Amino acid sequence: MLAERNAERIPFAALAERHVVAVVSFIDRPRATSNGLSAHGRILGVDAPAGAAAASLCGEVALVDLPLMEHADRLVGRRVTVRARLTIPGGSRNDGEPAERDILADQGVTVVLAVPSTRA
Repeated sequence: MLAERNAERIPFAALAERHVVAVVSFIDRPRATSNGLSAHGRILGVDAPAGAAAASLCGEVALVDLPLMEHADRLVGRRVTVRARLTIPGGSRNDGEPAERDILADQGVTVVLAVPSTRA
């Protein structure tokens, strides 16, 4: 029931856990994480899949998880097409613990894009 209500409020909920091909403009420098790099990016457009849910992603800020790469600092301000798995941040796992959704919302982030490879 709660999941259905949340899906109604999030126009791109149908794309959760699916792959998208999106054009992203990176708005900060990538930071090292345990699995690679992470940076904030604004979604400028979605090439695939097509539809209203994909179109509603335009303008949203995403946390983009990337593999390690050389010269990652050159991504800032550039438009990059990525193929990534889209995740909508979830609620807290334990009572009293802050929800991932709330922590990322404080940063202006609405979705997470996990880019598995730098190869096309």
